[in-house]
Amino acid sequence: MTSPVQAPIIVNINAANNDIFTNPVTETLAAGTYFVQPIGVAGGGAYNGWDPYSSGVDWWTVYFISTPALIAQDMVFFAADVMPLYPSQSEALANVQATAFTISTSQVIDFGVYDSYFPDNLGGVSLQISVDTALLIIGTVPGQSVSDAATISPFTGVSIVDPNTNQTEAVTITLSAAADGSLSSVGGGSYSAGVWSMTGSLAAVNTALDELIFAPKQHQVAPGQTVTTTFTIQDTDSAGASASDSNTSVIVTAGTVLPTITGTKANQTTIGTGTVLPFAGVTVGDLNFGQTETVTATLSNALSGTLTASEGGSYNASSGVFTATGSANVVTAALDGLIFTPAGTQAAGQTVTTIFAIEDTDTAGASVSDSATSVIDSPVPFYLTPVYTNGTVELQIWASAGRRRRSGRSLDHRFSHRWHVRQHYGSQQLVG
Repeated sequence: MTSPVQAPIIVNINAANNDIFTNPVTETLAAGTYFVQPIGVAGGGAYNGWDPYSSGVDWWTVYFISTPALIAQDMVFFAADVMPLYPSQSEALANVQATAFTISTSQVIDFGVYDSYFPDNLGGVSLQISVDTALLIIGTVPGQSVSDAATISPFTGVSIVDPNTNQTEAVTITLSAAADGSLSSVGGGSYSAGVWSMTGSLAAVNTALDELIFAPKQHQVAPGQTVTTTFTIQDTDSAGASASDSNTSVIVTAGTVLPTITGTKANQTTIGTGTVLPFAGVTVGDLNFGQTETVTATLSNALSGTLTASEGGSYNASSGVFTATGSANVVTAALDGLIFTPAGTQAAGQTVTTIFAIEDTDTAGASVSDSATSVIDSPVPFYLTPVYTNGTVELQIWASAGRRRRSGRSLDHRFSHRWHVRQHYGSQQLVG
């Protein structure tokens, strides 16, 4: 079909045969700026969308616009193809992508779809083409998805169309919740308190819009949960014309990161059965939102000593495992308050090293372990204190720390034995 157009018209594209490159729907349009809006049957069109598989559950409103000169080069000047498939026609029609274009002379414009195989396509897309006399914001896309560990450019393909010439545009983009993240653009503008703003020429603000990057707030919700942020674009030109659009939205899925265990210390020392706080200064951290931690501390040998919980948690002496559950702060306090009492059963001159394996798992299933903590237990040292009185030497034997039984005598108490001194070939001998 070829006809000059000044008033709005409807272009119906059959997805089974209107290939943009071989059989497009054509219209001859006079010079001007045109607004293209996908419509449904209720709006006067023939189609509510098309299904590329004839499945009945995969619908969208993808379409392409070109000119005969561009078609000869296998090119188009607009492609509404950045959209997902929807399970129903109504959902596809609710997520359409409008556009606008300007031509300086009267010419033929081609409209169509593209697919690798056309016979199984079901339905089509209907477009209303009208002369643009108002300020427009086009190309916005809802329901874009991203992880909270990544960034996204939600306004790629978004343009402001202003029929007034030589205008200065004042643009703002407001987040539905300032806490959801931030916007930045290498193309200019500034961001503060949930609002990005820029003033400049139409070309400058459109470039900045295309380069805007949204950085979601990380760990705002529990791993696997989502936060939807809606962006409201507002533009006012220097002639006073204005437009607003709240179609753009981003769905952010919270990711999972590993908890952390910091502050562990190796080769801590004690003597005999002297106690030690092996986890003093240890901190369990978890950036994942709203998590409950389950932390364990396991002795390398359950017979090498015991752990006493002074700040919560429980210790199984048979397995040598301490367990605590709660927030990161709660399990950190429980670890910091743990008291280790060595068995102190090693032979004289030997040391016993106990290694503690800490493991933390949160409710999201993320876990971390650390086996750096260790305690070296040395035997109780003995000291001899000689006391010489009237030919008799009394040796007092005592231990400096700890409690340990040997030969029925408590070695943390002093005891003594007396020896007599006798002369033997010019030397003195102790006789006990």
